[in-house]
Amino acid sequence: MNVIGLDFGTTNSILSFYNKTNSVESWKMGGSDGKNYIPSILTFDESDLFIGEEAKNQLKNGNKESYSKFKILLHEKDKVKLANYNYSNKTPKDIAKLYIKTLIETYKKEQCIDRIDSVVITVPEIWLNDDMQGRMIIKEITDELNLPLFKLVSEPVAAGAYFLNNYKEQNQNSFNGHLLVFDYGGGTLDITLLETTNEHIKVLKRSGQGNNKLEIGKAGALFDEKVVMSLYKTTFGEELQRNTAEFYELVLDFEQNKISSKNIIDKKIEQYNKSKILDSEIFKIRSDKGTLFVKASILVETFDVILKNDVINALKEITAYFNICGVNNNDPSKFRIIMVGGFSNFYLSQMAVKNFFNSKTDSDERFRINFTQEDTTLAISKGAALIANKFVKIDETYPMTIGIVLYRKSPTGELERFIETIFTKFEKVNNNSIKYSDEKIRNIGKITIYLDNGNSQYTIKLDKNPESIFPNASIENNKWTIGFNMDKNNFFYLHIKDELGKSTKTELGNIIEQYKDCLIVESKNDR
Repeated sequence: MNVIGLDFGTTNSILSFYNKTNSVESWKMGGSDGKNYIPSILTFDESDLFIGEEAKNQLKNGNKESYSKFKILLHEKDKVKLANYNYSNKTPKDIAKLYIKTLIETYKKEQCIDRIDSVVITVPEIWLNDDMQGRMIIKEITDELNLPLFKLVSEPVAAGAYFLNNYKEQNQNSFNGHLLVFDYGGGTLDITLLETTNEHIKVLKRSGQGNNKLEIGKAGALFDEKVVMSLYKTTFGEELQRNTAEFYELVLDFEQNKISSKNIIDKKIEQYNKSKILDSEIFKIRSDKGTLFVKASILVETFDVILKNDVINALKEITAYFNICGVNNNDPSKFRIIMVGGFSNFYLSQMAVKNFFNSKTDSDERFRINFTQEDTTLAISKGAALIANKFVKIDETYPMTIGIVLYRKSPTGELERFIETIFTKFEKVNNNSIKYSDEKIRNIGKITIYLDNGNSQYTIKLDKNPESIFPNASIENNKWTIGFNMDKNNFFYLHIKDELGKSTKTELGNIIEQYKDCLIVESKNDR
């Protein structure tokens, strides 16, 4: 069986598989001298198409037909923002599809196999409810490429799967307890609380940051861009223009130096935090105009301004549920913190988490996961391969509460609003059967869906083009029953059934997109 796990990332993508010795391995594109992480970049050069390192070099050299950051832009509709990242003639979906197709074809060729039997693709945890369109587009891409998709799995869950497998191999027994997965990559921050029992994983709570309406993501890629643009302006007195060869070259050089200079960055920032006087050069990047000197101060200031509060607030949100979920975060035998994703290796990311948990020593057992630095980058892809091979199982839960808004007369004769819940957030999913409401509704215009993702509550009134989703919408005095179900990829479907037995099925993400003008955010309070 040719089964793979694909970590499709904003900055880099990683593909893992089981080798002949029955151990999980990350593929190196181009052979043994290649790299495990393949830059998520695609370039056209006349009739040729390049991905990965070759495309990265083309981008740095000013090739105008170069594309990057397509994952985090998949859902984007703003034409100005897309144009800022060179997506004027092609969509991020077009490029993502070509990238994944080329990646899989290259893998098959280099591995000398003729087909893929099953693939698990990882997606950001926050895409479960904050950006349903992103997951739907990935599913559309796999369908159009005829990829045998086993499952879409959230990135923190895949990382948790890798930890469980790794722990069992080293300790000869299972880790039964709670995992807090801090997944910080190029585009998104996902913090997820997992419960683990005998190689089973259950999601208890999600938090994080992803879409940034003004710029690109809310993680490592944004940090890299902001540092470079700030340095450019302070050095040369003018703005660095986005979507230029100079911009891409400087950002890519900064990213590469940031990774290769990790040890010295750690030391220099530590010195700077102790004494703001010690702010010497860490490394330099060069443009045609001159040299940009990267110091600890610009790294600390940029992180503090654009990202630190997001990290702290997301951690506060998820730890508020520790008592409810029975988490003892001081007992390393029952609680571990897993930091994965490329940007989690960055010193300031690590310190933000360690300081939050009052970790005063490098030997804090709660952070001991026996991962190498490379493992933190590869863990998501390797975990996906484990799930694809069914070594680790996921106990599915509903990621949000869904119901319908109804009204009834109070004892005083007044109409009072109430919610008929169809299913509840984090309730275990037993099967994919449809669960209908008890209430039958006569008037289409009064049918309102209720959604609660734990951070916000939404209502969507289904009174726009009802013929598109209501069966027999024109029949006078018809009545409808509302139902929902969720498939293995956590896609929700709205089912509407009338008294004549006719029914319709519509994906919830498409409902939200179709009725976005009718969507009301009711509250920002966690229920």
